[in-house]
Amino acid sequence: MGFRINPKIRNYIDHAWGPIVGIILNVLMVVILVKYVVFEARDKAPEIEVMMTEPVETDLEDFQEELEMLEEIQDMEYVDIPTDINMEVDAPPDVDTMTPVADPVSDFSALDIASDVSSPLVMKGLYAGRSKSGRAAALGKFGGKWGAHTEKAVVKALRWLKEQQRPNGSWEKNTDAMTGLAILTFLAHGETPSSEEFGDTVTKAIQYLVSRQQADGQIGGGGHKVYPHAIATYALAEAYSLTRIPMVKPVLDKAVEHIMRGQQAGGLWDYDWKKGERSDTSVSGWMIQALKAAYLAGATVPGIKESMEKAAEGLKKKMYNAETGSFGYTGVQSQNVNMTGVAVLALQLLGEGEDKETRGGLKALRMVNCNWQEPINSPLYGWYYITQAKFHEGGNAWDAWNNRFAAQYVRNQHEEGYWPYPTSKETGSGEGGYVYSTCLSSLSLMVYYRHLPSYQHVESSGPTSDTDADDVVISIM
Repeated sequence: MGFRINPKIRNYIDHAWGPIVGIILNVLMVVILVKYVVFEARDKAPEIEVMMTEPVETDLEDFQEELEMLEEIQDMEYVDIPTDINMEVDAPPDVDTMTPVADPVSDFSALDIASDVSSPLVMKGLYAGRSKSGRAAALGKFGGKWGAHTEKAVVKALRWLKEQQRPNGSWEKNTDAMTGLAILTFLAHGETPSSEEFGDTVTKAIQYLVSRQQADGQIGGGGHKVYPHAIATYALAEAYSLTRIPMVKPVLDKAVEHIMRGQQAGGLWDYDWKKGERSDTSVSGWMIQALKAAYLAGATVPGIKESMEKAAEGLKKKMYNAETGSFGYTGVQSQNVNMTGVAVLALQLLGEGEDKETRGGLKALRMVNCNWQEPINSPLYGWYYITQAKFHEGGNAWDAWNNRFAAQYVRNQHEEGYWPYPTSKETGSGEGGYVYSTCLSSLSLMVYYRHLPSYQHVESSGPTSDTDADDVVISIM
């Protein structure tokens, strides 16, 4: 006898089977979904904050959009370290009366550099020697017995320059060029708009210089136009590198374009942007310094690298005298020590430090002396370039030069902080006044930490999660 189900029960099962199956399927789907979500969540990699570092000469073009957003670096602390050839060359920059310029193309009066935003971007190698610890380390390594004395002299000079600044942010005598030199001098010591003692001085100076750009890109006037423009562009390039103030960037790019338009087919430059047969090593030296600084700052001007390469070839082909190893002012026959210093430094900055022309120039500079009582022609101008050239050369040549030049500068600084010009008559004018002589002297004495020496390679240990107290930190706005 078989098992029989009551008809009423069978009828109930038939009607309930469909909903039961649906419920079972829904439960299975929920279980599968939960397992999937948990699985995905566990497989997802944890978020890691990466701190990027940059070596000294990294090309910043790939990061340009991000850099456009940057506002300022955090304060690099100010510290007062206590003590324990005879060719007629026009003196650059000229000191003739300034010519009027057009109305400013940028309104810089509303500059606001305040920021308390921490940044994930640390430019560890770029200008790292200008921080408090960077200066101390470089002075200890390269300064020799004069390091502490030169730093004290620089601080006195910066305070004197601060007192000489005019209310509009400029300095007198060939105003645009002198303001550019002053900005370079403060920045070389790591003084930015956020610096406690010199922040207002630097801010007003940058405001003034930006306001002087004309519609065609020219900054200021006087000095055959070329000297003030080159020095101002150089200053704005370093200012943008160290502050990332957005308003500086378009002014810098436009100024660089103006330099490149004025470059001759042979690679060099001349007074008044002339494109004739005459080329000028002195003018070209400032242009090259400006282009290199702008390139490192991330100037987005097409062809800037090719422009620098042309300039290097121009110096070697048109100005180098292979018989003597010297470089000329307007050609090989007008060779002199000052122009040799200009050309050698320019080639070192352009990556040509090991070329035969650069080595020949360094050899020709071996016999140059630094003597305040028996100076060379245009001494502070010449020693500015020669000091940097020898520093990049390094070794015994640098040690011998440093022992001579540092002593001369420290001993001949006026007690008020400025440097008189090394001439037999102290008239107070020299080749641009005391602002000119003080800026060039200070920049020469900051050679120890202003730029990493070209013979020293930067070592990178890769990304790190730790930020040194004196790293150059960029704030992203």
